[in-house]
Amino acid sequence: MTEDRVQPSSDHHHQLPQYDDKPLLPPQGTYVIQIPKDQVFRNPPPENSQKLKKFANRKPRRSICCRCFCFTVATLLTLLLLLAVAAAVLYLVFRPEKLTYYIDKLSITGVNLTSSSALNPRITLNIRSQNDNDKISVFYTKGSQVNVYYDDVKLCNGVLPVFEQKANNVTVIQTVLRD
Repeated sequence: MTEDRVQPSSDHHHQLPQYDDKPLLPPQGTYVIQIPKDQVFRNPPPENSQKLKKFANRKPRRSICCRCFCFTVATLLTLLLLLAVAAAVLYLVFRPEKLTYYIDKLSITGVNLTSSSALNPRITLNIRSQNDNDKISVFYTKGSQVNVYYDDVKLCNGVLPVFEQKANNVTVIQTVLRD
């Protein structure tokens, strides 16, 4: 085994082999390289081929106007839904009931049926307003009025006073109606 070894020498006159600057060319011929199928990379990989088909066959995107319109409609529908929910909650919390009005007393003066002159009726009314709501008060503001008609002919009118009717309250209002 020692005879197979190359022993170093102290001889410096040993010449190194010379190399050409030309690159080495591969030998002529055909090479066949076999790679197992599980190591072959496809472009695209099989798991992404469906995604590629969908992407290649997709329809062109909608225009900016169509997207803005759809966004606006969706926003309006959302706001409308929120408004409906808020109204339903308010209805369930307050349970509003309609107000009822009764005429307690009515007196008519200034009507002379024997005279041929025009009628100048004066009507005095006592109106009872009943608020059956548990949580709702009613404010009667300036501009509330009462009109009396007979066969679509206006006989007289008047205004109601400004007042607040509290919840579960009955208020009697007196007003005078004139021509």
